[in-house]
Amino acid sequence: RLEDPRISVRLGVIDSCRGGAWTGTKGLQPAPLFDVSAAGALNNVGSALIAASSGVEDAHESEQLGGSFFTHHFNAGLRGAADENSDRRVSLGEAFEYAKALTIRDTALMASATQHPSFRMNLQGRQDLPLTNLERGESWMSLSQDAGPLQVVHLHSGMVLVELPSGTRAARVALPPGRYLVRRRADGRIYAKEYQVPGG
Repeated sequence: RLEDPRISVRLGVIDSCRGGAWTGTKGLQPAPLFDVSAAGALNNVGSALIAASSGVEDAHESEQLGGSFFTHHFNAGLRGAADENSDRRVSLGEAFEYAKALTIRDTALMASATQHPSFRMNLQGRQDLPLTNLERGESWMSLSQDAGPLQVVHLHSGMVLVELPSGTRAARVALPPGRYLVRRRADGRIYAKEYQVPGG
């Protein structure tokens, strides 16, 4: 699928153990139903592969997150948390750097071994590849912080959907309608406020 000549830009996101095998010596291995073995060379202009781990690491999951650390943070980044330059668009580079930093942090704190997301890109002629446009969201929350980090918790499920890293930040975050808790931990205390995000 990644070699299909009808596609001008190809993006593969692999969240599996030893997914970033291009960092090792043997490259990617074929998998049932979705063969990516030919993509290891990445000879096609406009190709990018993102992996949740390096070629020798396990990709960790969290019961608290209901899935993998990397996919959770990558999705949060696409919602707007990774919009580093506040242009209301999230690029591939922004989403990857956001997910990488938080995946390394969380797996260093909670897993038996730290996980290091990796990438291999050949996006000739482009500054960066935009993945999401936050102007098109039907409902969203505008966050502004002086210090952070702020977390947005979906109250119905209890899931932390978005986390803004520490530092001065402003972000528009696409969220489904519902009740949310915005919280910040500092000096051993938790500061929080509840918000309702209406549709539209």
